[in-house]
This record gives sequence, C-alpha cells and structure tokens, in this order.
Amino acid sequence: QMFASSTRATACRSSSRFLSTMSLPREYVSKPEQCAPFNFGPASSRDSIVYTCERPGMSHATNADGSGELGSIPEASVKQWVEFMKENKVKRVLTLLDPNEIELYERPLESIYKKHGFAFAHVPMGEPGAVDRVTAALEEASLANERIIAHCTHGMG
Repeated sequence: QMFASSTRATACRSSSRFLSTMSLPREYVSKPEQCAPFNFGPASSRDSIVYTCERPGMSHATNADGSGELGSIPEASVKQWVEFMKENKVKRVLTLLDPNEIELYERPLESIYKKHGFAFAHVPMGEPGAVDRVTAALEEASLANERIIAHCTHGMG
C-alpha cells in the first residue's frame, strides 16, 4: 500500500515538474496532494471523452518502473481499478502496455475488461501502425460519445 501511494506521488511530482516548465495556464498544473486514484484524469481540461491513468495493479509492481514477476498482479487488484473506472463512467479501455507488461497479470486484461462490459483495444506503442490504431480507438469513442481511458504503466504519457 505504501508503495502505491509513493508511486502515485512520484508520478504526480514528475508530471508537475514537467508541466511547470511549460507555458500553460496555472489551472493545468497538477500538485502531488491533488493526485486522483490511479492517476486518473482527463487528457485535457477541455476533454470529456479521453481520460488517462496508470495501469491496474500498479501497486503490485516489484520495481518503480512498473516491472515485476510474470502473473504477479492479481485479478482482485484489476477489479478495484475496473470499479473505479465504472464509477467514473468509462465505457472503453485503450491499453498502451507492451506485451511484457501484459504478462504481469494473473489473468489476461482483455478478458477481465470484456467481462465487465468495456470495449477494449490493446495497442503497444512500439508497434508499426500504433498511432493510426490509437487514433481509430479515440475516434470510435468520440463518435459513440463514450468515455475512454487510455492507460500505460504510470498514466503520465
């Protein structure tokens, strides 16, 4: 539990440092004490469709970079994330995790997400055509007027 809190705080501090160097209006800069669960938030203050967050089970990661043992992230941890997303009216999930990160889960993320009614797309960012596939997933969400969560490891990308 302590690791999860410190990871979110680190992620938020890193994000705040990055944002503070940009010339954005003051209200866009996040502060560590204001971090939402799972580092959840809109991609932009003007966006009601696209949200970002850290991956489910980040608190079970062995290392600060999010790596760990294969199958080490329990389904119960993913369910907590799922419930939070449902409470926040998310209907679609776009995961940007690499295949080695997907293998950290006890059960395949796709089956868990679909079991809970989410539309799902997995687009590892290093693959050819990834940008087009991400764009297509975001456009589908926009056309359906459904909230989509895009997640990588830390939710800071």
